Amino acid sequence: MVTLVATIPAYIQGNNPKCIESMVRRLTGMLNLDIPLDGLRELTDRFEKKVCDLVEQQPDLAHNILKLEEDYDNDIFDNELGDLKQWLQDQGLNID
Repeated sequence: MVTLVATIPAYIQGNNPKCIESMVRRLTGMLNLDIPLDGLRELTDRFEKKVCDLVEQQPDLAHNILKLEEDYDNDIFDNELGDLKQWLQDQGLNID
């Protein structure tokens, strides 16, 4: 059994073409399939542009999204990946 998961940010509800494209690309790579994904890429680009345009029109939303992303990153590195954070820092990669 294999499970593929694309994490969708909580502030973007519904179908997310970017996540769908990501999963299809991974699956086609794993199965060595040659499937044209140009149409899906175009849909993803339009979706991302629409989301970016909407966020740009609402500075409070942009601030809240940034805060959510920072909180998520801090929670992951502080709780689940503490050793990884230290290892990355030891390698000269500052993630803060």
